[in-house]
Amino acid sequence: MMGPADPNKHLASALRDAVATLRVWQRQRRPQKTELGSAILHGLTVQEFMYRFESLGDNCEFGIVQRRCGAEPLGPFRFAIVTAENLARALEAGMIDLLDPKLMKVQLSNGRYVAHNREYGITFGHSGLHDGDLGSDRALHLIVRRLQLLTRKLNAVLAGGEKILVFRSRVDDDAVALRLGAALSRLGPNLLLWVAPAPGADAVGRVEPLDEGVLKGYIEADSDWDNLALESWLEVCERAYAYWRPAGTVGAVKEGPPR
Repeated sequence: MMGPADPNKHLASALRDAVATLRVWQRQRRPQKTELGSAILHGLTVQEFMYRFESLGDNCEFGIVQRRCGAEPLGPFRFAIVTAENLARALEAGMIDLLDPKLMKVQLSNGRYVAHNREYGITFGHSGLHDGDLGSDRALHLIVRRLQLLTRKLNAVLAGGEKILVFRSRVDDDAVALRLGAALSRLGPNLLLWVAPAPGADAVGRVEPLDEGVLKGYIEADSDWDNLALESWLEVCERAYAYWRPAGTVGAVKEGPPR
């Protein structure tokens, strides 16, 4: 028969969690005023403009684009590594088991904790937790708890169609884009911006409708988080926004830079 739980042990664990959470908050990037972010697009500063977009993968490339513009939106996939097929599967399942602790494991990447979902092959990075902050079990608990909050926030965005949803693809595969777009449309009045490698220099920056609720944009094939084609990204986002919001309208979002 098990004895009563040790209250001192529980208190010590709660204190370690609180200290680790504080460290995460201290390490978290804050929105910054930048020269690029102060420019104007569609009646908004570029910094504000970037909060009209939600990154869904395939890695942190678009999240870094937002950072370069001074924006730091919060979302579960902004710094995640995920394929479009696996993301579509998760969305088709209603993301019910996306953060099931039984399907999650924690691992170290360059001294930092990341969480990996074995069912969907998704790795959630940029947790803010470092090796030495606390043990792996507690790290996983805190990461999952934070991701649960961010996923609830994303569900609200999807239900209201509040943002343009961006997926960066490394291949030009319309069938997968349409599958992902269909999964998103079942969750709300959403617009997917599928960003694919340009077939040629003349296609860079171009945006075209692929189907209802799906736009296809093109940037340089070698653009990535450490080799950003920033001007092309901004051109694609500007043109996608023009499809989403006709001239003279500015959509309201619940998230943005501090005033």
